[in-house]
Amino acid sequence: MLDAMVNLGRMLARGEGDENLLQSLIQPMPNVSGKEPYAVFVNLDTEACRLEFRTQECRESDRERTAQEWLWVGNAAGPNSLQWTATTNSLGYLLSQTLVNLYRMLPDNAELKVEVGDLLAQFAVDLGPQPSSEERYRYVLDVVQLGALPSEDWEELAASCRVESEGSIRGKTFVPSLEKAVMKAANPKLSANSIPLWTFCINGQRVADHPDYRQLVLRDRVQGVFDEATQGVCSACGAEALVTPNFTRMKFKYYNTDKISFASGVDKKRFHRNLVLCQSCYQALLAAEAFVHGQMRTRVGHLRFYVIPEIFGAVEDVKVREWGNTVQRTVQSVLNFESVATLEDEMEQIREEFSNLGYVVNLLFHVWNNAELRLYNLVRDVPKARFDLLRRTFRRYGRVAVDLLGVPASESKYWVPDFRALYRLIPVTQTNRAQEYRRMLQLFDALLTGQAISYRTLMESFCRLIQIHRFSRYAATNVSAPRAGYELSQLTNDVLLANVILSMLQELGQLAGAPFKREGIDVERDTPLDGDAFLQEVGYRPAQEALFWLGAAIASVANAQRNNRLDSMPVLEKINYRGMSASDIIRLVGKVEEAFQQYKLFNWPKESNVLFRMHLAFAQVLETNPPRWKPEHRLTDEETVFYILSGLAFRRRQFFGKRNKETLFTDEPSAALYTPNHDVQREEA
Repeated sequence: MLDAMVNLGRMLARGEGDENLLQSLIQPMPNVSGKEPYAVFVNLDTEACRLEFRTQECRESDRERTAQEWLWVGNAAGPNSLQWTATTNSLGYLLSQTLVNLYRMLPDNAELKVEVGDLLAQFAVDLGPQPSSEERYRYVLDVVQLGALPSEDWEELAASCRVESEGSIRGKTFVPSLEKAVMKAANPKLSANSIPLWTFCINGQRVADHPDYRQLVLRDRVQGVFDEATQGVCSACGAEALVTPNFTRMKFKYYNTDKISFASGVDKKRFHRNLVLCQSCYQALLAAEAFVHGQMRTRVGHLRFYVIPEIFGAVEDVKVREWGNTVQRTVQSVLNFESVATLEDEMEQIREEFSNLGYVVNLLFHVWNNAELRLYNLVRDVPKARFDLLRRTFRRYGRVAVDLLGVPASESKYWVPDFRALYRLIPVTQTNRAQEYRRMLQLFDALLTGQAISYRTLMESFCRLIQIHRFSRYAATNVSAPRAGYELSQLTNDVLLANVILSMLQELGQLAGAPFKREGIDVERDTPLDGDAFLQEVGYRPAQEALFWLGAAIASVANAQRNNRLDSMPVLEKINYRGMSASDIIRLVGKVEEAFQQYKLFNWPKESNVLFRMHLAFAQVLETNPPRWKPEHRLTDEETVFYILSGLAFRRRQFFGKRNKETLFTDEPSAALYTPNHDVQREEA
């Protein structure tokens, strides 16, 4: 990944001079939740002794230009770092520590230092001694003197944060309250949720425009890092030059510094030998980080990831940002398939422009926690051809689902077996701990790189999903809770989608250890809801087929119970959703047969045929004395539930199709299995 990042950075920062380097460090403007975002100038007028706030509309088309003009290079890295940047996403920083830290960092001969020093002497308030870890909150602007806050409001805030034993005001709690009070006093319509950036001005001039400030940015991000550089060999380009092991300014973590076993010679003083960079590579890496963080990120559900492309071939005339956007959209169209339709025409035009460029993509899955980047997984060197293959396969199996299950076009997006679908079907506990996502990340990695995917692992996840839906255990998971009354509908839809995914993985040749036997891919079907076509498509063998027809029979009984105003459909309670053994299956078959007699379902040929198919398949796979699966057909107790529910879900969709051929979902709660029209049943009989 380091080589890919450095090469990308060199392409981005090909110009000469400080301004080109500064522009390569520009970060994307932060996102806000407000519908009408605006950026704010915070101007300190020394003649009028006033702190003024002026807003600037921030349309989507203005975001990149504003970030460049205001020199938004991000805040100081780390949650406990001293903040000094004049453009920031926090008004609290500008009211407290920005000017103090900026004054300390500027060189003594800087004109800006004198100007900032005068401001501090005239307009800074000392809150008193602070705990050592909170010293950065000690000084704040005198917003009362500057007319930004009434004195009585200041006194009220100060009293609530005063440390009685010392008489000082605790800055860490005072500054957030001061920020809110100043915003309210300045303009009641000001809302932090609508303001991505604030920039500090002195007498109408942006501090970010001052040459001393711009030189400080360069020194902090690049030049100062090499103050203690030593002669060595750059880990990226191999050149002998002055090199640095200091990566504290970087957002990404390129090697482990927490465990002694990762240090050279198992010596904590020799971590620096793991990775060193020359100034040229260091600058390239900074530029690449800013670009990747701003332009090359996307997400699947709760999982965020960076797209890091690596180009092959001549790059002299490549428009890197446009090319990077093409790569990002290519990846996005696979990982987030929903957006591909709107992008397809535009992507095709851009692809023609860059058709001569080969590249691979690295995907860095991560989470931001308290301003710290935590990495989950790195998927390396995924070629463009792989993304093209996955896109075609997802599209094809989306159509297979529509054909097999009678899905209307308006709901076809749900049935595309892409990465978003996998995210919905693989339950994880939502935390910031990487191990919670390990199974899903391993699955994503394997699908992207063509490695084998364990059938057992998938089945464990699908069975856990079934229990989450059935017992409403949605809390702290990535599984979204459906509307009340729609739990069964969501459960059965997810089970059918899981079958589509199993079929797709077989075609890709990536499903390992699966008890399937597909006899062909192109399946002929008499109707959109042909049970035999479904079984053939997924490749069910006799044991799975028997359970499928058992589930279909249960759906018929539930439908009859619904027709007899038993809305709870008691037959569904006969299924043990945690798992069913062979003896449990035999007892369930007996209860289903009793229900068939009770509701006179034997009078209907289609229902009788379901039961006949079930018995015919069970005769091949079950031994009754004692009850057990025949060795060659053995399934786990959890698998049996999955295949029973597959049949139930499929038969349920057949009832839906009879109820309404135009729309799958109606206004009635879909926990019910809809009853086919009696006249239709008699006609079929």
